[in-house]
Amino acid sequence: RMEPESVENIDWSLEDWRRTDFERQGVSVPRETPPTAGWLLDLTVNKDFALCATYPRMLAVPARATARQMEAVAAFRARGRLPVLSYRSPVTGAVL
Repeated sequence: RMEPESVENIDWSLEDWRRTDFERQGVSVPRETPPTAGWLLDLTVNKDFALCATYPRMLAVPARATARQMEAVAAFRARGRLPVLSYRSPVTGAVL
């Protein structure tokens, strides 16, 4: 019988999967990488869920957005829910 994984392992697996899926969509990972499609994964601005408690630590954001800009937008919106990328078509570049 297999024992369930610890919360830490489950969380890491989910973030690893999200990172891989965004890479597949053409989103640059991480911020230090030159953006390839105008989008990149920011791994720092919501690291401790301080910006938005209901969003994941890793946010797909416009490549030109600075941490200061994202903080300003989050402060203006309900519960800090700034607009972020959910999906980008690797074929057409269309985004949700």
